[in-house]
Amino acid sequence: MLIRRAVAEDADELTALAIRAVLELSSEFYSASQIESAAECITVPDDDLIADGTLFVAVVDGRIVGGGGWSKRRKLYTGSKNDAGFGAWLNPETEPARIRAFFVDPLFTRRGIARKLYGVCRDSVVREGFKRLELMATLPGVALYERLGFAAEESVELNLVDGTKLPAVRMGISLVD
Repeated sequence: MLIRRAVAEDADELTALAIRAVLELSSEFYSASQIESAAECITVPDDDLIADGTLFVAVVDGRIVGGGGWSKRRKLYTGSKNDAGFGAWLNPETEPARIRAFFVDPLFTRRGIARKLYGVCRDSVVREGFKRLELMATLPGVALYERLGFAAEESVELNLVDGTKLPAVRMGISLVD
């Protein structure tokens, strides 16, 4: 497996991967209408992550099988409205970086792909001087993030751009001892 930075040309493949992951890995957690909405609203790769060089892909035999990144911008999750200020830079001394856009191909789950992508992201975040990470986990991802050391901070209901309510969990982790 190769982990590399995502490039603009990866966007269509990443979108297809994210849609497959949402459609196939969410049925234990969400209704059919919530899954359909999530597949439409939270699966488009964020161009800012690609431009910032903070979105990574896992490649096996020339095929993208996982993607995940982090952001030094205020926006916490894909699918949130582009409110004023979401693109603003975070202050690493006082604000947490954001883990964003983690998806693994359903045929490649439980092989350590998300863990390896997270390790690359964490190392990059630490090099940028951030002391804490936060994320908005959809319910299928909560167990993974708990295994990575994140703690649940708040259960929330996301308001997706199409009006659908999607239960999620805000989670965080300290990067300093």
